[in-house]
Amino acid sequence: MRFPSWRSKTSQPKSCRPPTYSPCSLPDMSSSRHDLNITRARTDHVAAVRAVISACVQHMRGDGIDQWDDVYPDLQAVEQNVADGTLYVALEDDRCLGSVCLSEEQDEAYKTVRWSGSEPVLVVHRLCVSPSEQRRGVASLLMDFAEAKAAEFGYASIRLDAYTGNPQAVGLYARRGYSVAGEVRFPRRAHPFKCMEKTLHTHEAV
Repeated sequence: MRFPSWRSKTSQPKSCRPPTYSPCSLPDMSSSRHDLNITRARTDHVAAVRAVISACVQHMRGDGIDQWDDVYPDLQAVEQNVADGTLYVALEDDRCLGSVCLSEEQDEAYKTVRWSGSEPVLVVHRLCVSPSEQRRGVASLLMDFAEAKAAEFGYASIRLDAYTGNPQAVGLYARRGYSVAGEVRFPRRAHPFKCMEKTLHTHEAV
């Protein structure tokens, strides 16, 4: 699933082909800061995305959170997402502040979860924001983008998993109206992941 780019503004001071769709109409989140541009990642963004992921890994380790490590997410995953056209980056003055992968791919573990939302489903993977840019609303803007594009292109719901060892992440999605459908476990992680979903009110019952 590919979506077009979107330009917005940060609000706090602290796959469809071909990709020729018109930009979605999203609220103007203006501030005195520079524009934040959310766009599909290119190959020349790979190094910057990897740097953000590495910084997040170190930051979480410092907080005792083992959500990610040196094995996952790896460079190959980032490169594949770029090749598939499913990775999106948040840029400020061409500087990568964060990224998110949006696709229809669901982990095998999701089959064990009793989801209540309807198909088709858009799945949010590996949302991350550079530690130095956190608490500026960048993660919320990336989720705004994901939800707006999912609604625009006819998805009935959004699914994701959030590590229970990272309460900030779980809280972010809960505040946005995501409900818990179940839990799954992944290798090398001490805690389970909450499988969360949000129904988009754009689908009419048939």
